[in-house]
Amino acid sequence: MQTIGIGMIGSGFMGLTYSEGITSQIEGAELVAVTGGRRAEQLAAEYGVPADESIEAIVNRPEVNAVVVATPDQHRVQITSNGSGSRKACARREADGSHGCGV
Repeated sequence: MQTIGIGMIGSGFMGLTYSEGITSQIEGAELVAVTGGRRAEQLAAEYGVPADESIEAIVNRPEVNAVVVATPDQHRVQITSNGSGSRKACARREADGSHGCGV
């Protein structure tokens, strides 16, 4: 099975929650780096991965196949349209609750 390297953008509660899920619940996924937020270095240290200085750095890591944007809603548009030219997948919550999800 191929391992998918995941970069975490955001180090708050959701960054911690997604990091824990990636490392303990998802077979074939590996957390490889963290960036963003006041707790990025601490979160990276907890999972034994590097803390990158910028979004561009994490996106340009060759071992990162996808990123999770775990930031407050108001920052996501800027982050996902950062113009880096990257084609890496970006996972994020699409709606609050079931409204807006077509459910």
